[in-house]
Amino acid sequence: MYFRDCLKSDEDRGCYSTVIQHLGAFVLDCIQLPLRAHDVVMDASYGDHKLHHASVLMLSRLFCEQLDAVAILASQGCAEPMKPLIRSAFEASLGVQYILKKDSERRALAYQVAHVHRQLKLHRKLDPAEEAGRELRKSIQDDSIGNSVLDSLPQVDFRKIIGNLTGTLAKPAFEPIEREWVRTKKEVKGDPAWFALFGGPRTIRALACQLGKAFWYEFVYSDWSDVVHAGSGMSHVAKNTIAELDMAVIRPLRHPQGLQGLIVLVTGMCLELTRLLLDKYGTETQRQEMRHYYMTHIRGRWQELTAKELIKAPWK
Repeated sequence: MYFRDCLKSDEDRGCYSTVIQHLGAFVLDCIQLPLRAHDVVMDASYGDHKLHHASVLMLSRLFCEQLDAVAILASQGCAEPMKPLIRSAFEASLGVQYILKKDSERRALAYQVAHVHRQLKLHRKLDPAEEAGRELRKSIQDDSIGNSVLDSLPQVDFRKIIGNLTGTLAKPAFEPIEREWVRTKKEVKGDPAWFALFGGPRTIRALACQLGKAFWYEFVYSDWSDVVHAGSGMSHVAKNTIAELDMAVIRPLRHPQGLQGLIVLVTGMCLELTRLLLDKYGTETQRQEMRHYYMTHIRGRWQELTAKELIKAPWK
């Protein structure tokens, strides 16, 4: 059963649909801020011909893509499934903030080196000629679906792909970063987080604290891990407030509990990332244009979200 179907009348359902459609549209309008800032970064870095700008571009793109999906979910009242996407966008914004704070070139290249290592690990597992590939096939010998997936993969030259990836790490721009990766991996006894290189924080929690985001980590990122790891199932047992009965019910799907607060968080995240990018890459004219967009399209609606409850959702 879906939440909208639990409402009492067609009028209630129509009003509810209007509200959540407006909320989804508001998220899309908020995303225009980091999207436009992303374009500013692209234009400003185009003539520089340096690899490290790509990390800022791709992290900010990831941020926007995750929140674009949030807008779609918001327009359907799907509050709970929004959390993993917002969590991912938050981590992307931490990455941008960490890179732009100082030592930007090395930190940005560390992000790319970590990506190459993940690709190497993946392709070595897919290659039956690699030890990791043989171990994978041994571990899934009783997994019919896993074997079917492996068998259906297109035939590719894994040796060539692995060689190209290894060659990337040997390029002059990446070679000192790769040396630090190897050193740090020995120190932590496993693949390090990209931000751990060159004496950086070892965990996402330490990264958040270093960037002044301890509250966000403890009460947003960490708490929402339950959703990511399927630990939040029991949180959807709720009290029936419709029939005024003292009994527990299971919330229907697409329940909007917390939706409004999540969108308030998303708005703040969009504003902060936009400011970070424009402070580094933008001109004063571009910053003024973005302020004007905020004042005309975002500010009033954001204030409305923080001032009153727009959705009175039963079965909280």
